[in-house]
Amino acid sequence: MNMIQSFALGMLKRAAVAAITAEGPVIKQKIKDAVAADGPGAIDRSVGAAEGRITAAVEGWGPKWSWLQPIRDQVAAEVKTHGDALAQNLDKQIAAQGPSAIDGVFDSAQAILIARINAL
Repeated sequence: MNMIQSFALGMLKRAAVAAITAEGPVIKQKIKDAVAADGPGAIDRSVGAAEGRITAAVEGWGPKWSWLQPIRDQVAAEVKTHGDALAQNLDKQIAAQGPSAIDGVFDSAQAILIARINAL
């Protein structure tokens, strides 16, 4: 990987982390509101919408160099896989502890996703 590719990769990862960090509080609140209004069944819908916003932010970032697309695809796959795991974990924890579990589960999941993207 040359210097330009390395720089662009770093910028793409920073863009993904920035999108996750910026969307985090909004997503968490939307999940809380959806669960309060519709119950735990609303989790998949809320998490799916969040996955779409984060993936779109990464896809929309920067130049469309072909060699960056595999990294974009990896980020999108991480977001999707992590979102699915988050939804399952939220379902379990809300069933066990109630809606108060959302904060802890979400904050932990967000930190893990950021670490996984930084490791790409």
